[in-house]
Amino acid sequence: MADQNPFGGYQPKRTPDTIHDYLPFSGKKPDDVLGKIPEAKLDNLKKILDLLPKFQKEAIAHPGALEDGRVMLGANPKQYVPSEAELIVSELGRAIEAIVKATPADNLNAYLAASKIKAREIAFVPIVYRHVDVMGSGRFVYADKGKEIKIKL
Repeated sequence: MADQNPFGGYQPKRTPDTIHDYLPFSGKKPDDVLGKIPEAKLDNLKKILDLLPKFQKEAIAHPGALEDGRVMLGANPKQYVPSEAELIVSELGRAIEAIVKATPADNLNAYLAASKIKAREIAFVPIVYRHVDVMGSGRFVYADKGKEIKIKL
């Protein structure tokens, strides 16, 4: 009798792909990347804003690269592999974006004034992630550059 479920315990991924999915495939140590990123909360906004330019400069000096992709495992023929600094910039930018979206304007403006943070526009290039499930081989997660995001403070 044929197996009713030829794919066994396979479960499709139903959540967005994130850096947490990507890091195990990247060859980078999670603590080396994530340990440099403060929690995305208003009390940390100044620290995050102070870190961003440092890692943006590092990302410009040491960008990621296109490498031959393992097409049979769902990669692009030329797959982008971001540098550690690019990953950090992306996560710092996402943290700023999350804080700004979650904080009422009056509270944000009061925090910016109390912290002596000048109103300005923050720009960053997010790293976007995607996964591919390859039957018989498993799940693979890939990264690429997204479109620049601008946030007004």
